[in-house]
Amino acid sequence: MNLVVKLDEQRRLEVPRSFFEPLDVKIVAGESFDLWALNADSNHLQILSPDSTLSKLRDRLENKSLDLNIAWDAGGDAQVTRYRQISAFLRLSCRPRTSGANVRITLPSEALNLGFFVPRGYVVLHLIEQIVEIWDARRWREVTAISSVRDFTKDIATEE
Repeated sequence: MNLVVKLDEQRRLEVPRSFFEPLDVKIVAGESFDLWALNADSNHLQILSPDSTLSKLRDRLENKSLDLNIAWDAGGDAQVTRYRQISAFLRLSCRPRTSGANVRITLPSEALNLGFFVPRGYVVLHLIEQIVEIWDARRWREVTAISSVRDFTKDIATEE
């Protein structure tokens, strides 16, 4: 399922509650909640379930309840790279509407400052099974373009 939504001047998106079902989020009208989103490999955001290992790890990093024990000279270590990536997760503020079936997502200013989205631009919310993603509409067009229908059909046929 794909949904094209315009980002308003305050970095907000109105999305149907159904987009949160794969994330197992308990939605109560009028009660705000936060979710983490990671920088996925195609310069888009993937929203994480609050019960996921990565969300829980990011919460612990946020609360300073992780004992990382990283020395000053460990800058190139794999552990430091992983925690750098985790610390880069973006917090999405979500507020269910008191009337209607939508949830308002407010993106952090970093999402625009880092170039994921443009102010007042269009975004694509993509839902497939348990994966919930937010894409800049221009980037979505680039990564979903099919250059050869024949090759694409052949590749898909071999996956079945």
